[in-house]
Amino acid sequence: MNGGPGAAPPGSGVQGAAAPGGVQGAEPLAGISGFCFSVLYLPNTWGTNGSLIHWTYNVGGAKNVSKEIVEGIDEKKKSITYKVIEGDPLKLYSEFKIKCDVESNGHDNIVTYTLEYKKRNGQSLEPTGFMDLLVHQFSKEIEECNRRLRPN
Repeated sequence: MNGGPGAAPPGSGVQGAAAPGGVQGAEPLAGISGFCFSVLYLPNTWGTNGSLIHWTYNVGGAKNVSKEIVEGIDEKKKSITYKVIEGDPLKLYSEFKIKCDVESNGHDNIVTYTLEYKKRNGQSLEPTGFMDLLVHQFSKEIEECNRRLRPN
């Protein structure tokens, strides 16, 4: 796979075989952690608006799946918005979006996650397990990855 626009990040361990997950022609992203079982995406679309990503992940000890579309990327503001279009979050919420914003100051970064959701009914709980996944597990993985890429 070449490193052109929309290609997977260098060192991501992308494999060329087609993968399951309801994303036609999807490829797996290797080297992910224990909270995330698999990530599939369409070749040459990684990091582009409109790209589809199929996640299989762990929330509160339960295996969950989610298919998301990258709804917006703003490189200047360092933000990305994902909209869930299929999967477990839509069992409880009629709409579910994840927005990630990064504020940088030198080597220091502050990440803000915002969940936008509409409950299907009054019985739906707040998505605290999902927020825990983002804040405590996903952010920790990103920090570890940054430490490996930028040893000081």
